[in-house]
Amino acid sequence: MGDDLIVQLRDGRQYGLRRHGDASAPVLLLLHGTPGSRLVSGQIADPITQAGLQLVTLDRPGFGQSSPDYPRSFRRFADDIAELAEQQAWGRFVVAGVSGGGAHALALGRYLADQLASCVVLAGAVPVQGPPPPGPNRLPIRVMRLSPTLFRGLNHLMTASAIRALRDPARTDKLIDRMLARLPESDRQRLSRPGAREGLVANLREAFAQGGRATAEESLLIGGDWGFDAAEIATTVHWWHGQDDRNVGAEAARDFAAAIPQVHWHGVQGGHAAWMDHLAAITQQIREDLKCK
Repeated sequence: MGDDLIVQLRDGRQYGLRRHGDASAPVLLLLHGTPGSRLVSGQIADPITQAGLQLVTLDRPGFGQSSPDYPRSFRRFADDIAELAEQQAWGRFVVAGVSGGGAHALALGRYLADQLASCVVLAGAVPVQGPPPPGPNRLPIRVMRLSPTLFRGLNHLMTASAIRALRDPARTDKLIDRMLARLPESDRQRLSRPGAREGLVANLREAFAQGGRATAEESLLIGGDWGFDAAEIATTVHWWHGQDDRNVGAEAARDFAAAIPQVHWHGVQGGHAAWMDHLAAITQQIREDLKCK
């Protein structure tokens, strides 16, 4: 299950962290999607800790137990992680990011290259150039470009409805069913495995512990000017992406990744969660980057 701790930064803000495995082992910092939280299922945590790694997850600003921090910026997030790494004595570590967390992992690859052994991107979000691609994010991207204020208002309505549904078991099932209906069959099968659905619900409930604003602000951050280019990422990047991903198109992700100087692209069969079928290979690569014995 892991151990929770609250870490306070010098400016008074706090981060909620969860630590799995041996506290003296090399660190893999895993960044959740958008929305999301520090909660991670045993299907992910167990193989990582059994491989001799310490898994650390955290709530990004405004999610779970972490203080809000608006307006958000990737550089400020990287500064926060640098301070957390110093406080927690992580030493040289690996960062991995899922979906929206992938963009944040790349930010660490840009600003904390000296502290990272590598950066792992799992179905990572990328800046959208030109017309938004087909998929569930097409309308939100259009609204975001038209008016950030309108996007915040629509996000408030949508997240408020989701929060109400997550408080009622019957409505929760309908909410998850609607989410799954928009996914490729391969993703639906993964989320039908024992414990996966329950883990998703727990993650979302914790993500919305402070309301829905963090989702809007983080979406605007990812959908806007990142403040850095792919060519500025000095860390070695291992990128795993499903060829049928409907959330982040594989072609757009591959084009963005191609501009990273040290990138290893892994296009795999499946959708947004396809990387989960390759967790053993991903973990082995992380061990090699950390020079684990």
